Amino acid sequence: KQEAGTFFLLDTQLYIPPDSQVTATKVCPITKDINLGLLWSHMHMRGYSFKATTDDAAAMAQLGGDVYDQPGPAGWSEPHVQTYPYDPPVTLHAGSNLTIACTYQNTTSNTFTFGQSAATAEMCLLHGLYWPRLDSATEQCENGKSSMGTPGPVPSGSM
Repeated sequence: KQEAGTFFLLDTQLYIPPDSQVTATKVCPITKDINLGLLWSHMHMRGYSFKATTDDAAAMAQLGGDVYDQPGPAGWSEPHVQTYPYDPPVTLHAGSNLTIACTYQNTTSNTFTFGQSAATAEMCLLHGLYWPRLDSATEQCENGKSSMGTPGPVPSGSM
């Protein structure tokens, strides 16, 4: 038996300009082999879609695609819980990365940054359960790297 852990992969480096679509990404290093149990996303009302990917070729082959995908147009309002098989488990290997990507569509004249209020701020967060447990810095992606894509216009008819 192994102790399970809880992911709280959070990107606080958000900047969503007025009248734009932009994607925020955060790359989170995996420091030792882990098995996925379940994952779910969290964004606020400008969240269009959420995706989690890995550069672990063996895990990608086993999954047959992305680690987690919450497509638009309302990726924020009803995120699904993605479960993973126990036997054999989906393993992310040490030295690989788990990348979260949140796409936002801001149709207002306001700029939004990270914060708690769904009315005045945004979030990009991947929750999840996995085993065996990692250190808290890895569970919270403290050593991750954030980046914001180049904002573009909100595609017509997308929201």
